[in-house]
Amino acid sequence: MVVTASAVWLSEIGLDITLVQFKAYRATVADNEGASHTQVLISVSQLYPVRDVEEFMISPQRLQARESKGQSWDRDTYLQAARESFSEAEVSFIQRLLDDVDSRGVRLGWGKWATPGVSGHYLVGGVDTTVWIMNLSKASLELRLLWIAKSLQDGGYDFSRLEKAATSLTGIADTKLKEAAKKDWKTSVFLALSDIAPAHTKDVMSAIGEIIDPIDPSNLA
Repeated sequence: MVVTASAVWLSEIGLDITLVQFKAYRATVADNEGASHTQVLISVSQLYPVRDVEEFMISPQRLQARESKGQSWDRDTYLQAARESFSEAEVSFIQRLLDDVDSRGVRLGWGKWATPGVSGHYLVGGVDTTVWIMNLSKASLELRLLWIAKSLQDGGYDFSRLEKAATSLTGIADTKLKEAAKKDWKTSVFLALSDIAPAHTKDVMSAIGEIIDPIDPSNLA
């Protein structure tokens, strides 16, 4: 688990890294004459990113490391791209998501490649954590439950925050979140933008509020 966590973290900060596991097995087999011989069998499996879902698991930072060319996005260009593809309600939600990071988060991580992408960073368990990723090409919001759970564990917290967030999202992703809970939250959940806005905008914002560290009023201007 330590090696896996390290590989995923290195990927998140921009290193193009793949984690492969080799397992050796010793087996005793008999030849045609009945004599026993010991053989060593080796299996190879890619642990991260998982091959079947590699496109969804790689982080914006890793994509940036792979793709040196492309536009450097900011709030104005990102929202302009959103307006060209999505409804007014969906663009309004994206705007609210960006504003939320400004008001109670740490920072926005802007993509620097052809596809518009941005990540929302908040304090979770006192750690700067990627809580969500919005990639316009996928038209979905990715909740990075894996990293949220890790930050909570590292800070000595249980998963009650994630459980409360899941309750807020029962109307949009109940089945997905139940499956995530069975995996101890070591996964991501994708919410289609068309499902979020306008019916479940408040639910998503409430769920984010359940996950992140409470804002200290003494730090507010």
